[in-house]
Amino acid sequence: MNRELFRTYGSSLAGLRDLGYDINPDDYHRTEASGLDPDRFGYFNLIEELNKIGIETWSRLTFVNPMTATHVDIKSDKEVM
Repeated sequence: MNRELFRTYGSSLAGLRDLGYDINPDDYHRTEASGLDPDRFGYFNLIEELNKIGIETWSRLTFVNPMTATHVDIKSDKEVM
Protein backbone atom coordinates (compact mmCIF):
# COMPACT_ATOMS: atom_id res chain seq x y z
CA MET A 1 0.00 0.00 0.00
CA ASN A 2 2.84 2.41 0.83
CA ARG A 3 4.28 2.04 -2.66
CA GLU A 4 0.92 2.76 -4.31
CA LEU A 5 0.29 5.80 -2.11
CA PHE A 6 3.78 7.11 -2.89
CA ARG A 7 3.39 6.64 -6.64
CA THR A 8 -0.13 8.10 -6.75
CA TYR A 9 0.21 10.99 -4.29
CA GLY A 10 3.96 11.62 -4.06
CA SER A 11 4.14 10.39 -0.46
CA SER A 12 2.29 7.98 1.78
CA LEU A 13 1.38 10.83 4.13
CA ALA A 14 -0.18 12.86 1.30
CA GLY A 15 -2.09 9.78 0.18
CA LEU A 16 -3.45 9.00 3.62
CA ARG A 17 -4.51 12.60 4.13
CA ASP A 18 -6.17 12.72 0.71
CA LEU A 19 -8.05 9.53 1.58
CA GLY A 20 -9.56 11.34 4.57
CA TYR A 21 -7.30 10.36 7.44
CA ASP A 22 -6.76 13.22 9.91
CA ILE A 23 -2.99 12.95 10.40
CA ASN A 24 -0.69 15.57 11.85
CA PRO A 25 2.45 15.55 9.63
CA ASP A 26 4.78 16.26 12.55
CA ASP A 27 3.38 13.36 14.55
CA TYR A 28 3.46 11.08 11.51
CA HIS A 29 7.15 11.70 10.85
CA ARG A 30 8.08 11.13 14.49
CA THR A 31 6.47 7.71 14.71
CA GLU A 32 8.19 4.38 14.92
CA ALA A 33 6.29 3.34 11.79
CA SER A 34 8.40 5.52 9.51
CA GLY A 35 11.64 4.43 11.14
CA LEU A 36 13.16 7.77 10.19
CA ASP A 37 14.74 10.34 12.45
CA PRO A 38 14.05 13.70 10.76
CA ASP A 39 16.93 15.30 12.62
CA ARG A 40 19.43 12.80 11.20
CA PHE A 41 17.99 12.15 7.74
CA GLY A 42 20.25 12.99 4.80
CA TYR A 43 20.51 12.59 1.05
CA PHE A 44 21.85 9.04 1.13
CA ASN A 45 19.09 8.06 3.58
CA LEU A 46 16.58 9.42 1.07
CA ILE A 47 18.11 7.40 -1.77
CA GLU A 48 18.03 4.27 0.41
CA GLU A 49 14.35 4.78 1.30
CA LEU A 50 13.41 5.32 -2.35
CA ASN A 51 15.24 2.13 -3.30
CA LYS A 52 13.36 0.20 -0.59
CA ILE A 53 10.02 1.02 -2.22
CA GLY A 54 11.26 0.11 -5.69
CA ILE A 55 12.22 3.51 -7.09
CA GLU A 56 15.66 3.14 -8.66
CA THR A 57 15.78 6.08 -11.09
CA TRP A 58 14.28 9.56 -11.21
CA SER A 59 14.71 12.74 -13.16
CA ARG A 60 14.38 15.18 -10.27
CA LEU A 61 14.07 15.06 -6.47
CA THR A 62 12.50 18.04 -4.75
CA PHE A 63 11.35 19.03 -1.31
CA VAL A 64 8.32 21.26 -0.92
CA ASN A 65 8.73 23.79 1.85
CA PRO A 66 5.31 23.75 3.56
CA MET A 67 5.68 27.33 4.78
CA THR A 68 6.40 28.88 1.37
CA ALA A 69 5.15 26.18 -1.04
CA THR A 70 8.43 26.45 -2.95
CA HIS A 71 10.30 23.49 -4.41
CA VAL A 72 13.93 22.92 -3.45
CA ASP A 73 15.99 20.59 -5.65
CA ILE A 74 17.71 17.85 -3.64
CA LYS A 75 21.20 17.07 -4.89
CA SER A 76 23.13 16.49 -1.66
CA ASP A 77 22.83 16.44 2.12
CA LYS A 78 22.88 20.25 2.14
CA GLU A 79 19.36 20.47 0.67
CA VAL A 80 17.89 17.65 2.78
CA MET A 81 19.14 18.71 6.17
